[in-house]
Amino acid sequence: MKKQLLMLAAVGSLLQAQAQSRKIDFGNQNAKTKSGQMIQGILKRQGASNHAQKPTQIKQRVIAQSFNEMDGGDVYQDSIVYKYSGTRGSAYDFNEIGYNFEFRPVYSPMYNDYTYPFNPFNLLADSIKSYEDGENYSIEKAFYRTDNKLDSIFAFYNEGPSVIPSKINVVYSSSGHPIKISNKVSNDNGATFEEQRYAVYTYNNDFSKVLTDTTYIIGADVIMVNNYSYNANNKVDTLVEVVVYMGTPQSARYIFDYYNDGKIRTVINEYEVSGTWINSGMDSLGYAAGSDYYTYWRQSTGYDEQTQQYMAQFLTEQFPGTNGLPDSTWQSTWDDNTSSWIKQVKHEYTFNSFNNPATFKSINYDMGPTPIEEGYVNFYYEEYDDGVSVKNITSNNQFKAYPNPFQNNITIDWKGKIANEKVVVKMINIVGQEVYKKETTMNSGLNEIQLPDVHAGNYVLIIQDAKGKTYQDKLIKK
Repeated sequence: MKKQLLMLAAVGSLLQAQAQSRKIDFGNQNAKTKSGQMIQGILKRQGASNHAQKPTQIKQRVIAQSFNEMDGGDVYQDSIVYKYSGTRGSAYDFNEIGYNFEFRPVYSPMYNDYTYPFNPFNLLADSIKSYEDGENYSIEKAFYRTDNKLDSIFAFYNEGPSVIPSKINVVYSSSGHPIKISNKVSNDNGATFEEQRYAVYTYNNDFSKVLTDTTYIIGADVIMVNNYSYNANNKVDTLVEVVVYMGTPQSARYIFDYYNDGKIRTVINEYEVSGTWINSGMDSLGYAAGSDYYTYWRQSTGYDEQTQQYMAQFLTEQFPGTNGLPDSTWQSTWDDNTSSWIKQVKHEYTFNSFNNPATFKSINYDMGPTPIEEGYVNFYYEEYDDGVSVKNITSNNQFKAYPNPFQNNITIDWKGKIANEKVVVKMINIVGQEVYKKETTMNSGLNEIQLPDVHAGNYVLIIQDAKGKTYQDKLIKK
């Protein structure tokens, strides 16, 4: 598998030695330009991720995703497996089509929404294993601080006859903000690690804005500097990238424009030649009413200074389904001869009861008269109790249910002061299904509830009083 590193072309060849992992592209036009790559990063925290969650403390997290890529009569199958402990989960990314397949300690306003409190980088599983055609290619293990921020990552990559260990360390300031991320590789099977590159970060006085991030590639005489400037609404309005290779600087910049609600409207990509900024591309994004993710993305690349026109144009359209999430995506290219958009690739999604993707399929309409299925992804999940979103109700002295664990009926010790208080009693299983609901009355003291015959396992008991206030507690059926 080959992990794509988003670097400027001037230093791309220097980074190819880094361990990489292949993930199916499915004809995605969005990653074909530097501007498209930047947009991918920006959108990561712009409402594009779907956190699976039911109204109770029961949540769902991915434990595996399999990628099946078709090439002629052959099928190439990769898979990713996630292991967890505690209450960490994963978030699906509609822009990259899948869950993160590696731990990514990338930190900048482009990848972390700077309008929110600074959070750990992509809190995911404790380990991620990747397989290529049934053979284990890599395993990454993450370690977290007591405040749940990512401390380090250890990775082992199977590169032919040898296994190459590597690790990433994150250094934080006393205020808990990352100030250095270091990448190290071992050439002696993990006995010692040698630093290959590292990034450092600077902030304003109150750490509300990242001002610069600088990457140093050791032994290659390469320095990459990102400088951020902000508008009056604390949104990044300009990013200037400077790559210094063998003492020679090369510069590019991105200029951002926003809608009134703060979503990105356009991004202009430019590069510098002899002190003059040359337009090389522009992206325009649109949103359907009530949609957090983009539903319209037009990319214009290869700007011609003489004709003042873009030489290549791509269009991505995402169509919301009944659940509000995109159930299909079309990718098209502009045809100058017919002055029309030519549809090339269609992505189709299905979702489970948690509104998490169950399947993803890519169909190519640009390879002849018959559409060709290029590949598909299947997702596998587990349910877990995060132990956080539901309060321990006995602590507020409103009610207590017993016996717990129970076998048949339960008794509720109700602390309400109203005689014959009308309430609604519900019970929900671990996948969020309502297995019991009844309108009844409660008296202060003991009240018996006759429950239906349900399977052994964990449940949530919910009681809503006459004022609409809701109380909840956990139950276990033997």
